[in-house]
Amino acid sequence: ELSSGINAEYGGAGFNVMSELTWGDTLWDQWDRILDHTKGGLEFTDKCHAFTRDRIKLEVDYVKNLRRLKRTYKLKNTEDDGGSVVHKSAPSIKASVKNLSRKSSSSLDDQNYSTIKAFTVILDQIDLIAREHEMMAEKLAERVGDKLKQLHKDCTNTRKNLTQQANQLQQEYKDWQGALERHQQKYEKSAKEADLASQAFTKVNEDMNATKAQVEKSRLHMVHKQDLMERCKGEYIIQVETTNNNQHEYYRTRLPEILNQMQHCEEGRVEQIRHLLTDSCHVHLDILPHVTESLQTMEESCANINPAEDSALLMEERSNNPYPSDHLFLEYGCKVPPTASFGQNNQSIRKKREKKKTKI
Repeated sequence: ELSSGINAEYGGAGFNVMSELTWGDTLWDQWDRILDHTKGGLEFTDKCHAFTRDRIKLEVDYVKNLRRLKRTYKLKNTEDDGGSVVHKSAPSIKASVKNLSRKSSSSLDDQNYSTIKAFTVILDQIDLIAREHEMMAEKLAERVGDKLKQLHKDCTNTRKNLTQQANQLQQEYKDWQGALERHQQKYEKSAKEADLASQAFTKVNEDMNATKAQVEKSRLHMVHKQDLMERCKGEYIIQVETTNNNQHEYYRTRLPEILNQMQHCEEGRVEQIRHLLTDSCHVHLDILPHVTESLQTMEESCANINPAEDSALLMEERSNNPYPSDHLFLEYGCKVPPTASFGQNNQSIRKKREKKKTKI
């Protein structure tokens, strides 16, 4: 019942859990080897569970590190920066409004640069990749980790119960052998005593000096020992038959049944490990298309980086201010005319010269 339960739960559909050769037929005299083999299988199952548990922990840590990375390198919110400026320059409202609009405009322009757009997309896709790995960790725990733990527990209990049954059966076998040995010793002892009684009777019967009473006493003693020997012989024969029947049942029925149940449990464990390890690969494969899609999105955003457009974006908000005027040579003690600057005078002089040249 125990092995069939394990087999029903962990045997895959269409999978022949029991092989053609059975442990009961081939390993009936290697119980210790079977115990070592199944013990190693349980240790391996526990190692698979520990491996999956540590892998899940690595995935969880990877998710945390990816999200921490995004928070660390996330671009500052322009609205928050503008608000902080308003609070700091509250006494001068007009100045703060000018600074706010200038910084907000600059921040908005920065966000429109192709490099900034690409980097923002990368950060967003990193968050999506982290979410996929988080889902993978949850699925690994649910579909693989928990089941490996339960598999180890079930197989351990089944092996323990079957071992107890085998130990009890071996104790019964020893009891049969002990009973046979006792009956054999008892028969040998009675046969030896009967032989000695027969020899004593022959000696007394041949003794001319022995009385009739002595001969009769010796004869009765001999008959008693022979009867005792026959009774012990009969009991010994019965015990031999009983022991042989028990031994036949032990090696051909009862012990093979336990060994085959152990084989059922072991092969079911191996089949379930095959299924769970394969499922862990499927869990990883399920997220790869989404991760690949995120990486392709990153690649496309990086391919859209355009230096010329970034330069053109910077030149959109130009001041259209004239170049600074030329400096005026001032004679010592002279003052600069309040209505005209040296640069403006020079410009007028240059215009007059150009007109004269055109006339000529």
